[in-house]
Parts: sequence; structure tokens; C-alpha cells
Amino acid sequence: MSFQKQFEDLLKQVHDLEEAIIAMKESVEEIVIPSVSEPENSEIPPSVENMPLPENKVFLSDVITKEKMTDFRKSLALNERFMFQREIFQNNADSMNQALETLSTFDNLGDALNYLNSSFPIQWESEAGAIFRELLEKRFI
Repeated sequence: MSFQKQFEDLLKQVHDLEEAIIAMKESVEEIVIPSVSEPENSEIPPSVENMPLPENKVFLSDVITKEKMTDFRKSLALNERFMFQREIFQNNADSMNQALETLSTFDNLGDALNYLNSSFPIQWESEAGAIFRELLEKRFI
């Protein structure tokens, strides 16, 4: 096939596409969207997105996660383990592993926090402390 023939075929395809686009535009212009009447009750309830959350936020995903989180040690991601070992347990892997094993035996958050506060100098305001506490709270929901 010659270059001239290929060029002519491409021009024909472009022309066909242009005609198809014009036809589509005309058909879209013909579509009439019906107007929506106002509801009889002009009071519109607030959307769910704007509703304030209760103070004790318990989400279904957290409850499901807790059911899966029987061993607290297994719930930690690798990077979290390294961060906690470095920043909370003073780079002592044995101490961290023992603490995580002990935490898995507690039934409530209060007992777990009392154990940690009496055994380790945790800075709860630090990034690692805040993340560790958040994971503990999810564990004991």
C-alpha cells in the first residue's frame, strides 16, 4: 500500500470520526433533563457528613480489627516494630518482645497502660508514643 493511499485512508477515518462527534453532540442537545420539584417539606435534614461524631468513637472496622488482633505483637507492621523498639524500648528487642507478649494477656486498656507506665519511660506525646497508644486503644475496644 502506498503512502498516498494510507494518507487518504487516515483522512477518511478522521472525517468519519468528526461526523460521529457532530452526530453525538446533536443527540446530546436533544436530551431534555426533567426538572426536579422541591419537596413539600422545605426542611432538608443535615447530611451524614456534617453530623458530629459522638465522643466515644467506635467504628465497625475497629471492632473487626480487634477480633482479629488476639496477639498484639502480630498486629504491628515491621516499620512500627522498629520505631517502637528504637523510641519506646531504648533499642532493646528482648524488652519489647516481652512487653508485647505481656500486653496480649491484658483484658483492658487501663491495665495495659498501668503496666507500660510502671515498666517503661514512654513519652506518650511523641509520634511513636501516640501511634503505640492508638494501636493499644484499637486492641482494647
